[in-house]
Amino acid sequence: MAIWRAGSGKSILSAGICHDLQGVCSDDPAKSLAIWYFDFNESAKQDPSNMLRSLVSQLLDYCAQVPESLQSLHTTCENSGRSPSTDDLLLVLKHVLERLPTPFIVLDALDECTNRASLSEIIKEMHSWNLAGARVLMTSRKEIDIEEALEDIVSQLAWIGLESNLIDRDIRTYVHERLTTDKSFRRWQGPKEREIREEIETTLGQRARGMFRWAGCQLDVLAQCATKDKVRRALKELPKTLDDTYDRIVRSIEGGENAQEAIKILTWLAYSERPLEIDELLEATGIFLDDVPRFDRDEVLADPRDVLRICSSLVSMTTTVESNDRYSIERDDQHLVKTNAEHSLTGDASDGSDNGHTLGGGNSPDTVHAVGEEDNLSAYVPEPSNRRQQHVRLAHFSVREYLISDRPCIPQYCLGMIGSHDMLASSSLVYLLQHHTSPDVETHSNVRSQDAPLFRYAADYWGIHAKASGELSQLQRDLAMELLMMDTPTRWATRACMEGTFPDHGLCVASFLGLPRAVTRMLEGPSIDPDARCERCNQALYVAADGNRLEIVSILLDRGADINWKDTHHRTALFAATAADLPEIVQVLLDRGADAYPREASDISVLWVASHLGHYKVVERLVNHGADVQRTYHDQKALHIASINGFANIVALLLENGMNVDSPDEDGETGLQAASRRGHSSIVKLLLARGADVNHTRSWRYGTALQAAFREAFIGAESRHMMEEIVEILLGHGADPDAHGIFRVYTSRGFRYYYTALQAATGEGHDAVAHMLREKNAKSWPCCKAAPKGGIICDNDPPDSDEVSNAGTVADEQCGGFDIVEAADIEIRSFDAAQQRLSAELGTMSEKPYRLISCIATRRKYTP
Repeated sequence: MAIWRAGSGKSILSAGICHDLQGVCSDDPAKSLAIWYFDFNESAKQDPSNMLRSLVSQLLDYCAQVPESLQSLHTTCENSGRSPSTDDLLLVLKHVLERLPTPFIVLDALDECTNRASLSEIIKEMHSWNLAGARVLMTSRKEIDIEEALEDIVSQLAWIGLESNLIDRDIRTYVHERLTTDKSFRRWQGPKEREIREEIETTLGQRARGMFRWAGCQLDVLAQCATKDKVRRALKELPKTLDDTYDRIVRSIEGGENAQEAIKILTWLAYSERPLEIDELLEATGIFLDDVPRFDRDEVLADPRDVLRICSSLVSMTTTVESNDRYSIERDDQHLVKTNAEHSLTGDASDGSDNGHTLGGGNSPDTVHAVGEEDNLSAYVPEPSNRRQQHVRLAHFSVREYLISDRPCIPQYCLGMIGSHDMLASSSLVYLLQHHTSPDVETHSNVRSQDAPLFRYAADYWGIHAKASGELSQLQRDLAMELLMMDTPTRWATRACMEGTFPDHGLCVASFLGLPRAVTRMLEGPSIDPDARCERCNQALYVAADGNRLEIVSILLDRGADINWKDTHHRTALFAATAADLPEIVQVLLDRGADAYPREASDISVLWVASHLGHYKVVERLVNHGADVQRTYHDQKALHIASINGFANIVALLLENGMNVDSPDEDGETGLQAASRRGHSSIVKLLLARGADVNHTRSWRYGTALQAAFREAFIGAESRHMMEEIVEILLGHGADPDAHGIFRVYTSRGFRYYYTALQAATGEGHDAVAHMLREKNAKSWPCCKAAPKGGIICDNDPPDSDEVSNAGTVADEQCGGFDIVEAADIEIRSFDAAQQRLSAELGTMSEKPYRLISCIATRRKYTP
């Protein structure tokens, strides 16, 4: 764990580490690497959930097979219409990591994460896995909450503090390089100017206190000093801290002629949802929100360098590369990371930059390319397939922190969240209203218009900024109303407001944004259908229910909206409110006649969805309304899915409302078996207390509850501990220790197959559980099973052959336990072949009795 102060160059160092690790992992197939950088410039890169998605995506490239848990999660999310939860993603990441011998993970700039509480919980959970081969590097500024959150899981020896005395020499080297190579210092680069250069190097080196960022800002000021006397005066008046430095810059901006433009630029850069291209930002300077909101082309800054001149060291310009290769660049200005798009879980690739060169203001040290200022991107991605773009960003995370706080010395530069998002939303609406009729925009929606460079951003994100601004200002409401009420199509003016879908109907957008007056006015029109929907958007009622817009839900229902309308996936407004955990909306819909019961096989059971997601209050309202707790959906009952996901309160509620405690799913698995295999001891106890059959055996896939407890028990220390607890509970309630039948167990080596609980405990080396079973007089069972291409030998109705494609063991009951002979490469296609193979395997033990129990190919019984 590396903890360093702001502006000390930690991102550059971590980028160097990442570069070295990429080389190490490319040379050794046993090593794997995943990198995530929390980036203040992009909201998507500040989300811990996106971090998990990216880590899984990157590490999957090193896996020979996709874990079953990921396939199962994909199916579950597809069926329920929800995104994976943090717990879901953590489970998948755990299973991926357990398949890799030596994974390296780098988490850079933890301090730039906007949800540190969630991030801390994620890191603690990852630490609890005790993965011996995993290596994790985390970097952050010195923040109290981060240190306190991690102090219990990171030993003191693993903390690395980059103190100022360790890097002062590096800062002097940086200053020396700037003075001797930067063209803005050419007046001091001659051999006769050595003395003034040394004065600058010495003063900045002594005053920087380990902050590259501070030194870089002072050099930007000194570059403007035309005489030695002015340089020396500036050196005597150096600000002490970064805040003092930024205050001085702000005062300088406010005293100039372009303060209004500066505030616009800084607000857009501080709150934009993605990095802005230079021509997009220039357009924003021509938007005015005064008495007559407008976009004025004549007020747009003409020269890109004006942005840097006006805002000085607060901003930087970077060259970014848009890759057409299957690998995208995921880090933009400090280090470059390849992410395999084939495994992407996060959506579109992010932009990336080849360096952090600034124009006109020198090089900001925290935005210099990690590998070196002169390096280019050819070392990482094929050059011919890349298109370079220029983006403008705040020069450093500390700049954004300063601007969004109350610390600026001039109040106008305190950029509060609500007001800033309102400004960006309103500005976007003004821009859209002025450009929505452009033929280029309407016919080339996927290409950024040269005549309206900001149109794509405004169309994509005005709704996001509107949501972030909370209660819409009167100006924003009026502008939104004007846009949505236009007769001309608003397809491209309303795209992406729905976070992934692109509505082109004003009624849907107004419902999403929570504009009841706009909804009412639209419905008063003669041609507006309350069930109107666009090509890519759900019914307006669905949208309102999903967004917790209670007033709009009522308006739409009063105007005759179809309460049981279904989309192509058979999802209704009630489903949307259920999945979003909105019990008040659910109750309104139920009271107004929403159908809570699946009428057709393809209909979604909202009770199953609520039970699956753990939405207790929604489940409560559904069962109180009379939802059938016994109904099956996706081959499962609500009790079964709640038991799998560990929602004990929902299990209890379903039982109290008439659910049969032993009701099986379509595979014959009960809630007790499901809870046992997933390690939920509280639910196991609850179900047993309600009379669950501890020896239920209808499930061929998992066996009894005792056998099911072994299903996922060998993929980590925590899983083994949970299994041990559940085995003890089950045995204490009369579980048969000799229950037998083929069942499979998931281990870090993949699936393995066993016949009894004792065989599984012994085969996987769990001595404590084996001891518990023997104390209950568990017997050693002889069995042979061979697979992978068509044969399995067992004494119960066997599963399909592909379920046991990597199985094969021979056990001998006279060996004082179990001699397990692997037979994974055996091909058993007939009864005779099975008998012959068994004889060959046990040829050296012919004096010991054995028996061939059954064979898939013939289903014949045989006893030698």
